[in-house]
Amino acid sequence: MKRRAATQAGGSGACRGQYFAEATCPLQELAHWLAQEGCQQVAIESTGVYWKPVYNILKAGLEVVLVNAQHVKNVPGRKTDGKDAEWLATSLRGGLLRSSAGQDP
Repeated sequence: MKRRAATQAGGSGACRGQYFAEATCPLQELAHWLAQEGCQQVAIESTGVYWKPVYNILKAGLEVVLVNAQHVKNVPGRKTDGKDAEWLATSLRGGLLRSSAGQDP
């Protein structure tokens, strides 16, 4: 399965996205891509156990904000991984997201 990541790094505010697989090497490529984009902070929606591998790899070089899925799902109009990723990136950049308690898996 592939998931979408989006970044709004840089001053333009434009969202750029990329799909990645949920295995170690692709997640390491994601971390590298985010670093190249100038990201210092990322938001991850905590759904089931799917967030754990992403969190574990990204926390080594980035500040990871783990967002409670219950808080995120109430936002209207979000229907795809791409829209979710862009919404999380925009909300994080705007300071609208807060971390869930007890982040370490």
